[in-house]
Amino acid sequence: MSNLTKRVLTSFLLLFILSISLFVNKYLFLILLAVGSLISFNEFNNLIKKTFKKKENILKSTQILSVLFLFYLYILVIKFTTNH
Repeated sequence: MSNLTKRVLTSFLLLFILSISLFVNKYLFLILLAVGSLISFNEFNNLIKKTFKKKENILKSTQILSVLFLFYLYILVIKFTTNH
């Protein structure tokens, strides 16, 4: 089984678990979403480090933008799950 196939299957499994947790308990969903976001950031960060080894400015700015984006999405999800 290729690395891409493993990643796709794992992603579908994690999305399924995350969607089930949304219906079970909103706090469990938020915790799992935070953990998933951290894992995603770590994977993305590793890919960016490999891509931009010698371009430190691009690496740092991409990391900052990705953290801000994940934080923004997390805040939006918190707003939508607690208001409804």
